[in-house]
Amino acid sequence: MKPIQTNLFEDPQIKYNQNDLILKVNIEKKILSKKQKEFNILTSKIESEQKKLTQKESNFERIISIYAQKVQPIKSNFIENLKKTTLAIYAKKKEFSKEIKKNDHEILDEILLVNINYYKYMTEINDLELNTILCEIENINIEDKIEEEAAKKLSILEFYIKHLNIKIDLSEYGQSKTEILEHLEEIQHRIDEESEKYEEKMNQEEEKSKKKNKKEREIESKIAKTKEAKTKNISTIYKQLAKLLHPDLEQDPMLKLEKEELMKEVILAFKNKDLYKLLQLELKWITKDSNNLTTLTDEKLEVYNEMLREQLNEISTKNYQFKYNPRYSFYIQYYHHNIKSSITKILKVENDYSDHNQQIEIQFKKIENANLKKMQELIKLQKNGSENFMYGDNIFRADDYDF
Repeated sequence: MKPIQTNLFEDPQIKYNQNDLILKVNIEKKILSKKQKEFNILTSKIESEQKKLTQKESNFERIISIYAQKVQPIKSNFIENLKKTTLAIYAKKKEFSKEIKKNDHEILDEILLVNINYYKYMTEINDLELNTILCEIENINIEDKIEEEAAKKLSILEFYIKHLNIKIDLSEYGQSKTEILEHLEEIQHRIDEESEKYEEKMNQEEEKSKKKNKKEREIESKIAKTKEAKTKNISTIYKQLAKLLHPDLEQDPMLKLEKEELMKEVILAFKNKDLYKLLQLELKWITKDSNNLTTLTDEKLEVYNEMLREQLNEISTKNYQFKYNPRYSFYIQYYHHNIKSSITKILKVENDYSDHNQQIEIQFKKIENANLKKMQELIKLQKNGSENFMYGDNIFRADDYDF
């Protein structure tokens, strides 16, 4: 089936192909009014912005899929090797603690610090085994470290509770900080709910405190009418199209199949409150009879145009804020308008991780089998830069955000 016409109103300067519509009519050419022209411009812009958004989503979903297939398995393997090698370095440090010089101890500590922090950066996991080593190097008690982190989180909660005047008694969740933080997600949810109520209350009070002039009252009235008309018109269009396109009312087998597909689109558009899509489908109803064009008064068009402006703004905002979507934010570094360029970047990262994995596996075997003399040689190689055991260095950040 050919795509339906985008513009509801036909420009007399453009030749109109009736064969592009299922419902064929003889539409007289006429000069478009200002509101009709605006309607056409808005629908055209919405279509363009929606295409951009759809293309972005499609490209990102493909990027995520390729990354999951190509990079994620080998990256996970690298992360496991990173932890295994870090623990092996620590084990050798403890084994030869009396024989290794102080300077060499410092070098091993630096390697451990870099690698543990890089592991945390890559996984966002506070691994207890690695954290214990970290605390030992930094001369911090692990329990004190946990308590310190708990205190920071708790102080943030208490700040919100106090300043937003939220009625939450944290002692309900436990007596110690650690016990309370076990219910962090539930507490955060309650704070979010109360924050929304608080913000709404502040907004209402601010509105009450304002003395609205005549123009502001007119704008408010227009917005209220538009919201009311939006619901009403979407419902009206849906009912009209449902009546027109209901397949059970069609005798012709070919048209019946065609109407079944169109009806699915109508139902989906109504469910999504997608005015633009419904208006596209309504075009078929309007063009069924040229007299129907006269039913679209300037008042009704103004409502439609206002709703279309809102929809255009929403889609444009989505396009602009796309990179802040949590699902896609990590993959922005791979995004390119040309999907082939994105795939090339991902394949490069796959190769980088493959190289790093080979290197880290070789180094793990060297460390695991090292005696004191060999361990001293490896430390010497680290000193003079002949070999690098610090996997958190930039050369190992295969898919860092600055890639």
